[in-house]
Amino acid sequence: MPKFNPSEDYGSNKPREKKDFHIPPGTYNVKVEAVELRQPKDPTKNEYFNVRMRVCSGQFNGSTIWDVISTGQRSFWKLGSFCKAFGFADVVGEIELPEQADIIIARATDRIGHVETRVEEMNNKKLKTQVARYIEKEATPEGEMVDDDGIFEPNLPEDRDEDIPF
Repeated sequence: MPKFNPSEDYGSNKPREKKDFHIPPGTYNVKVEAVELRQPKDPTKNEYFNVRMRVCSGQFNGSTIWDVISTGQRSFWKLGSFCKAFGFADVVGEIELPEQADIIIARATDRIGHVETRVEEMNNKKLKTQVARYIEKEATPEGEMVDDDGIFEPNLPEDRDEDIPF
């Protein structure tokens, strides 16, 4: 039987998120924590990437956002958007999916990017945070994608207010 000592450090003491917790719709800086290739229960369907991201700034810092991206050709638009948002689309090249999915997994893990979320009601009437779209990084004139803190601030029209003098 394992021995427990309460004075030992067993890892994070952060409170666990509730299963039905959702963050409000908005745009968030996120870090990709894990990407796994999974086979759906229905073997006639395409394999998919199960993506776990963690909000890395703001009020909901530390919250988890999940997404599912199919390896099927009809979902290449979403996978391409994901790769561009996390800044590695130009280094992947042409690959065979799902056979070379490990290239996407290796490149995506630990990347910081920006997503826009929505909240949708699921079949069992619970609300769930979902990725509405991935926001592509725009390089600064110096070619940088993130600031010194590793946070990407998107250059979106709704975020700009030309009347503010600073």
